[in-house]
Amino acid sequence: MLKNLRRITVSLSEDTVKKLDKYAEQLGQVSRSDAARVLLIEALKEK
Repeated sequence: MLKNLRRITVSLSEDTVKKLDKYAEQLGQVSRSDAARVLLIEALKEK
């Protein structure tokens, strides 16, 4: 299922972007898109 996950474009609020940046920093200075990818994969695993 995740192999088909190529690119998703979303609009995020400024508050959400700040939270995502904070999460990226906690992961070890990864990019915002990498942090979003980690969160998305974790959410999909929970389903």
